[in-house]
Amino acid sequence: MKPPLALKSLFQAYFMDRSIGHIALSLVKAMNGPGLEGKLWVATHPKDFSSPFLEPVLPLRAGNILFRIGPGTRFALARTRKAYLGALREGDLAYLWPNVPFQVFQAAKEKGALVAAEGINCHQAFAREILDEEFSRLGLPPSSTITDEDIEDEKRKLALTDFLFAPSPMVAASFAREGFPKERIIQSSYGWEPAALAGEKRALEPDGGLDVLFVGRISVRKGAHYLFEAWAEAGIQGRLILAGRFFDGLEKKYAGLLSRPDVVTLGFTSDVGSVYRSGQVLAFPSLEEGSPLVTYEAMSQGLALLVSPMAAGGVVRDGKEGLVLPPGDREAWTAALRDLAAHPEKREALGRAARERAREFTWDKVGARRREALLEAVAALGPRERRRP
Repeated sequence: MKPPLALKSLFQAYFMDRSIGHIALSLVKAMNGPGLEGKLWVATHPKDFSSPFLEPVLPLRAGNILFRIGPGTRFALARTRKAYLGALREGDLAYLWPNVPFQVFQAAKEKGALVAAEGINCHQAFAREILDEEFSRLGLPPSSTITDEDIEDEKRKLALTDFLFAPSPMVAASFAREGFPKERIIQSSYGWEPAALAGEKRALEPDGGLDVLFVGRISVRKGAHYLFEAWAEAGIQGRLILAGRFFDGLEKKYAGLLSRPDVVTLGFTSDVGSVYRSGQVLAFPSLEEGSPLVTYEAMSQGLALLVSPMAAGGVVRDGKEGLVLPPGDREAWTAALRDLAAHPEKREALGRAARERAREFTWDKVGARRREALLEAVAALGPRERRRP
């Protein structure tokens, strides 16, 4: 009987079960199954968290101390890389996240491992073009932290990558545009965890109007400024509810709108389920994304979606679970807000369809589909086709 493929994933950081760390562990856990056994290597994690699919390198007490000081962090990450590579064997699958340096990709290939990389967002060259153009349009200095060196580093990693997981069609297209072979891209998605959103508490009680949510970083990249402008023009009865922290000077630039009584700022909240239960629509005009978790989560809670193509993540279908609009088309966003406010039956139908579709994107189902696609791709890969250091 053929032994299962050993998937060994590296997320070289202090692990927290949120954001990208949550995605990494959720996928590795859910991909375990017939033909594949996987674990996620991390430096360490909080003492009150554990998972059988997590492989912390450092003792928890020592690790938590090391990450409080700069030199300690560098030592901890170096130890994590060394331990991970020591565990890697010929024929294993090294499943690497964007925070992993090029040298690990190179060492994995030298050990005879296959390499799969996770494309959590669009290719950095593509992303920088979008962001630089938007900041220039707004008259703001470029805020993108993507450097020429970052783009070159990503290209070097991709040259050693056998498979790339793309969580949305937009991500896949961006990497194909930069020359990564389309046949090596495994198109997938992200997902959501039902237990994480359980409960009945609301962040806000209904007030009789349309409650529109924005959840996440309130930034130019997420297109928040476009939503602000459309909301101001729509003139509908209801509330624009913002859950997240402000970036890029938007809090100051839109201070007038944010001071209106129909705009509510909640700040960052860890109980995101209570936020979703406070709205009827998620509005997310993001300019550049991978496949945002807020989209899946809002769908699971029966919200109608008003999103850009990037925020749709290949999951929201225009006219079925929501409305998919170009982020910069203010007239279209204004009209859509008015339409959803005036037609509750349409809004509710979109929400019901969203909830139903979300059932196909729980992490366990997403992981099972990824496992099947990966095993099929590995089986089809001949020895001469493996990318070399």
